[in-house]
Amino acid sequence: SVGIFLNKKTGEPVTAGDTLFTLYINNLKELDKIKSYPLFGTKMLDYVLSLKSDALYKKYASGITRYYHENYNGTGYPEKLDGSKIPVEAKIASVCINYYNLKKKHGNKAKDLIQSKSGVMFDPKIVNSFVKVIDKLD
Repeated sequence: SVGIFLNKKTGEPVTAGDTLFTLYINNLKELDKIKSYPLFGTKMLDYVLSLKSDALYKKYASGITRYYHENYNGTGYPEKLDGSKIPVEAKIASVCINYYNLKKKHGNKAKDLIQSKSGVMFDPKIVNSFVKVIDKLD
């Protein structure tokens, strides 16, 4: 999953909307391929759920799959949605998925890294709620 990376020189978070993000991708073709994953995942999920699933489950599952790479400030992908245009389920999934990946790589810095991208990558309301509960769950 493409999400938060740390700049190797400064240790600062770098996201898909940042110019420095391109340092982590070998070429634009690779970046285009990565950006197509949510659309491919949504098509695959839609097919699987069409076999037997209720409409509400399909709506939320598709919302997560398609939009969890969108950034709160509109710099994400696949549709460059911002703020309230991003489904809340995708906003929650984005924080959780990125936290999980950051926790594996950066341990206790993970929560601070999530907070540092509040209002940029993540919805501030979701981050505030996340911060209140994560220490109890972690």
